[in-house]
Amino acid sequence: MKVVLYRANGQVVQLNAKAAVYTIWSAKNPAGRQKGFDFPMAAFIDPATRNVWIGGVNTGQVETNGGSGDLTYTNLYVETDSQIIRADNVMYDGIFNWNESLIKRAQPGEELDAVVNRFETNTNGSLPFSQAHWECNVGGYFRDGFFSIKGWMHPGMEIQHIEVSNRKLRLDFKSPACKTKGSVWMDLNKGKVLEAIEYK
Repeated sequence: MKVVLYRANGQVVQLNAKAAVYTIWSAKNPAGRQKGFDFPMAAFIDPATRNVWIGGVNTGQVETNGGSGDLTYTNLYVETDSQIIRADNVMYDGIFNWNESLIKRAQPGEELDAVVNRFETNTNGSLPFSQAHWECNVGGYFRDGFFSIKGWMHPGMEIQHIEVSNRKLRLDFKSPACKTKGSVWMDLNKGKVLEAIEYK
């Protein structure tokens, strides 16, 4: 498959990647005793930096409350100075989620198949569930209710545009409640909000 990577220097490149679905069973209920849990994953190497992404991905669609359509989850891949992170194109309650790769860098001369093999043979019984995850709450930078979406089954707020320049990540989105647009700029390496604007 192909993925789009936003590099820290502002370049946007399309890279070859591999996708797989791993079926996981609990050690207490090994294969054959119950249904396994399917865990979709993707893996690729940035040839310019040798940084690696290998880890879980969001896949599929979530229906909207009205049943009039659905929202497709897109995986956003962004490169910091030291690693590739994955995020979603959807935010819930003003929270932007990031995930770190299970393997950060390829070894000298190591190709993608070898990285995948290294992952598969060094799980220690916990991977892929040991993936580091963190959140950045941008809700406090906007007026009350900006990120409110009616209904407890809402599909979240879609990020409409993403851009990277000078090691800053820009996200653009539109409030369903306020009908206004907003933008945030984040420090790629620290994951902190640098600036936020609501366009009224």
